Amino acid sequence: MAKAKKVKAEETETVELPVQSDDNIIVTVSDSPDTSVSYKKDTPEETILEYASHRLETEIRITHVLSSLYPNPESLETSKLIKAILEKMNNEGKIEIIGNRHFDLGMTYYDEEAKAQKHNILNTEIYIKK
Repeated sequence: MAKAKKVKAEETETVELPVQSDDNIIVTVSDSPDTSVSYKKDTPEETILEYASHRLETEIRITHVLSSLYPNPESLETSKLIKAILEKMNNEGKIEIIGNRHFDLGMTYYDEEAKAQKHNILNTEIYIKK
């Protein structure tokens, strides 16, 4: 296999293209957020839609985008706001939430030590479909 080179894909994310000896090209896309690109728009809805429009996957993890929308992503108030925004967008058909995990936001669960905790955007994985 030849040496991999980095290129820009759609000006939104860096990908590595390792070239094999038989000239087949394999594209590897990282699931980590690209910190060099800003998706932040005027409203949370616009930010979510802008981020989703730049992703190549059909199932998109939006947890890190949601956590960047408000200064305190662990708070109950933030969880309630994000839950309402996602439910509105889902009902309007702008996004399709996989597994309805947004309903968990703000709800109580028990950790390994049997301590009551609240689901928030930092401990609840949320995916949407394009």
